[in-house]
Amino acid sequence: MSAIGEYLKKIRGDMPLREAAKRSGLSHSYISSVENDKHPTTKAPVKPSPDSLKRLAKAYNHSYEELMKIAGYYEESDTSEDTSELEEISENRKKAIEEIRKMDEEEVAYFYDLMKRIKK
Repeated sequence: MSAIGEYLKKIRGDMPLREAAKRSGLSHSYISSVENDKHPTTKAPVKPSPDSLKRLAKAYNHSYEELMKIAGYYEESDTSEDTSELEEISENRKKAIEEIRKMDEEEVAYFYDLMKRIKK
């Protein structure tokens, strides 16, 4: 089971899957697949999208940012950028950071994934 799957199951607690589905707008079978990290047909690992994590965070009254970190979309240090540190970096990096701060969480997750691919 993946870290995010285990964590989601833990924070869901005693809430039935169908109640979690109703609150989140996701299907109970999808939530089960995420929690068990296995697609029922293909047996492939299941990584929830940022949108799914946002819905689950709201349904479970939990931190979206924490779910994004556990799912591997970004690290804790990615969200703790202090503005005083911006003075020590290049102008291009300052501009890039300011643009990222204007993005919603789904855009940030997509951009972060793209950056990882470029760096490889």
